[in-house]
Amino acid sequence: AVVVVCDAAQSRVFGPGVEDGVQDNLPTHFTIEARDTDGLPMRKGGEPFEVAIGGPHRPVPAAVTDNGDGTYTVNFAPDEAGPHRI
Repeated sequence: AVVVVCDAAQSRVFGPGVEDGVQDNLPTHFTIEARDTDGLPMRKGGEPFEVAIGGPHRPVPAAVTDNGDGTYTVNFAPDEAGPHRI
């Protein structure tokens, strides 16, 4: 049996929460699309993604939801202006 393994380095991240111009007073989100070591989209959930978001002065809590189809929605609400690192 072939075991398909998720490769975080091959996975994609997209959505309004990772684009320029995120407002610091509104909740936002982005999507992780899990991909395997060949760069192909995973079609099932269950990957243990952990997301850390660092604000200019403190961490920003993030909630990761497994959508069951190989995508994961990450919701967060920045509360201070300035650069953030995901």
